[in-house]
Amino acid sequence: MKRFAFRLARLLELRESAEREQARAIGRALGTEMEQQARTTASAERLEEVQHQTVQTEAPTAAGMLCMYRLALEAAALQFESDAAALHLAHEVRMREADRFTVIQQERQVVERMRDRRRAVWEQEAVREEQAALDEVAQRTTAERPRS
Repeated sequence: MKRFAFRLARLLELRESAEREQARAIGRALGTEMEQQARTTASAERLEEVQHQTVQTEAPTAAGMLCMYRLALEAAALQFESDAAALHLAHEVRMREADRFTVIQQERQVVERMRDRRRAVWEQEAVREEQAALDEVAQRTTAERPRS
């Protein structure tokens, strides 16, 4: 019996390679998201710090100082909003990469199931051929044996 050969083996290898590459893409996207989360957290802390400093000012405060506090507060708020938007975008990118990974993984699994089914059919045929050969040997042995 000839050995099992899966004609779509190269396709399976390509699917596995694509799956590994997509896993790396998810890792990169997750890293970016985590970095952005850290930046957003730092921006939130900075905004809270500026708000706290603004509240802690003693009266009477010069108009110039009040203007500086307001500008610092606006800058911190804008930075936080920017970082929060970037975090949202990074999260969406990671989710898209995860969705692509799921699709690629399913495509690989389809090819693997095809391979497994074909192997099962091949194994059944091998068992049938072996059984036929054994039956033939048994039949010849029985035919060659003298009858008493």
